[in-house]
Parts: sequence; structure tokens; C-alpha cells
Amino acid sequence: MNYAADMVSDQLADVMSVDDTYKFAARQLLPSLRERAEDNLSSLPIGFARSMVATELSSLLVYKEGLDYVERSMPKSSFAKVALDYAAQEEHIEKIIEQLEASGVECSAEAVELLRIGGARTAVSRSLKA
Repeated sequence: MNYAADMVSDQLADVMSVDDTYKFAARQLLPSLRERAEDNLSSLPIGFARSMVATELSSLLVYKEGLDYVERSMPKSSFAKVALDYAAQEEHIEKIIEQLEASGVECSAEAVELLRIGGARTAVSRSLKA
């Protein structure tokens, strides 16, 4: 996980604005802390906020996909960009899952299971090939 966090941290300034970094970092806080700190979060050093983002993204990747995916399948030159894309795709997949579950379609449970297993990874792989 340290490998992934270091890769993201090293490249984050190139792919995420300072404002977006603070917004993403704020999302990682507990709701009660977020309410108190969101206005003051920008007073933190940007390096600390980037570390918060890098840790969150690396945790997501390693726990969802495993070390093999992180170390072998993610492009080194665009590691942070792919990590951010993965997080965005995770959110998108959750919205699709909510719609599927509400749809009442007969095979929705199976589709939801498949999306949870590989939806974000597949979406990221598709965007890398485009």
C-alpha cells in the first residue's frame, strides 16, 4: 500500500488542482469533523492534504483490487490519474447499482454482484484503451 500511496503522492500535483485536493481530502473526514474543518482545511499544508488523498486512493485500490493489480497492471507514468479515475468510476458504479436495485429487473441481483466485483476496474481498463 505504501508503494501505491507514494506513486499517487508523487504525481498528484500534476493531475489535481489544489482546490480539488482539499475538497477530496475533506471527503475523507468523518461527517462531524468535516463540518468543523472544511472551511479550515485549506490552512493545512498542501503536502498533508495530498498525503490524505494518496492514502485514501491507495487504500481503495489495494483493498478492492489487490497488490498484484496495483503493482503490475496500473501504468506507472499515469498512476495518480488512473487512481483518481478508479475512484470516480467507483462512485459511478454505485449510482448504477442503486438504479439496478430500484429497477426490479429479474437479474438485477446478479448484475449488481458483477458490478461490485469488477465494475470500476473494467471501466478504468476501457478508458485506458480508448
